[in-house]
Amino acid sequence: MKKLLFSVVIPVHNEENYILNTLKRVSTQSIKRSDYEIIIGDAYSSDKTVVLSKKYADKIIKNHTTNPAQGRNCGAKKAKGEIIVFIDADTWIRKDALQKIKETISKGYIGGTFEVAGINATLADKIAIKLIMFLERLFYFLGFITVNGQCLFIKKSIFNKISGFNNDLDINEDHDFMRRAKKYGKIALLHDKVMVSLRRIRKIGWIKQYWIWLIALIQGLFSKKVKSNYWIEDLR
Repeated sequence: MKKLLFSVVIPVHNEENYILNTLKRVSTQSIKRSDYEIIIGDAYSSDKTVVLSKKYADKIIKNHTTNPAQGRNCGAKKAKGEIIVFIDADTWIRKDALQKIKETISKGYIGGTFEVAGINATLADKIAIKLIMFLERLFYFLGFITVNGQCLFIKKSIFNKISGFNNDLDINEDHDFMRRAKKYGKIALLHDKVMVSLRRIRKIGWIKQYWIWLIALIQGLFSKKVKSNYWIEDLR
């Protein structure tokens, strides 16, 4: 059996309105399709998410998961690739994204993330995202890793060493994950962008969103268990 370079893991819960656009971009990468697999980690969606995913996904793993950490871990358990890429169900990656990751890993990095841009972003959205990217770069320079969970990548050997994501973190599990991974090597923050949905922002606004992230970030520094309905709530 041919050895796979990548496993792309996408955790989902009722994402019928978004999953096809995401999968189309994942399945048409500049590297050969035979070099990577696509794994859907489904939290028993009640809509057409699974039906729509079957055209593109190599594996669909069903589990009673309640947060992204659990969904990612379930998908990663079945991953055969040397590098695991975690993508949100409403995130669009560029055609050369996997190639960029391949080049980054070859330079000695063990994992990393991309910068983000908003799909159909307004001027206010763009300013808010610019602030996030600035703070992320600043924290990165100071040695404090914060990442964009919409698209993360990690060598599978490192994923196994740190036992994956913390299942008890309902939010900011991505920051915790990369901070633990950092003990084993360099983390990359690529300037290349992925396009992310702003549906949560449209529903709650930037101020509330910033507040949710800040509180969760502080909680995560002092506790290994943070509860929130941030992912499983109906945002369709």
